[in-house]
Amino acid sequence: MGCGKSTVTKLLKNNSDVCVIDCDKVAKEILNDNKNLKKIRLILGDEILVKNRIDRQKISQIIFCNNEKKQKLESFIHPKVWKKILELIRKEDNKKIFVVESAIIYEIGWEKKLNKIILVVCNKEEQRRRIKLRDKLTDEQINERLKGQLTNKYKRERSWVVIDTNCSLEKLKQKTDQLYSYLRTDNDDKLVL
Repeated sequence: MGCGKSTVTKLLKNNSDVCVIDCDKVAKEILNDNKNLKKIRLILGDEILVKNRIDRQKISQIIFCNNEKKQKLESFIHPKVWKKILELIRKEDNKKIFVVESAIIYEIGWEKKLNKIILVVCNKEEQRRRIKLRDKLTDEQINERLKGQLTNKYKRERSWVVIDTNCSLEKLKQKTDQLYSYLRTDNDDKLVL
């Protein structure tokens, strides 16, 4: 969260043989699908509705304060997200490289389902600055969201590539170009960019 993974995936997406699947976007589609409304209301309650539509801010407020409801919602949503990922891969089978963008790969055990993990990191101060700027959250809200994520140390040890985004956009573009080259060669060497 706030480390620059969306920027990295946008840069990778400039290559015609790369298909990026944004798990947050897929999850939003699932949340907004009326077929799922009854189950989501059962898990989180009616307070998530504003004018008969799901309010994502209200969902965030609930799940970051209630771990039990968060786990129940994730148990419902994550299998649907994975199913949609597989559908998108089959649909885009002319692509050679598929990138699944998610902030919680290790937290939900998906590292076993993916060929390679690319970890995008930045220093804590920069991460907090970006989150505050982008999401307009308080320090307390940022702490709540980050509390549920595993440490970068844990993720670094288990990732194929680590991209540090504490750099200019031009330097980051160079790093993603290098990453793209490695993805095309299917090299298994660990890499820090």
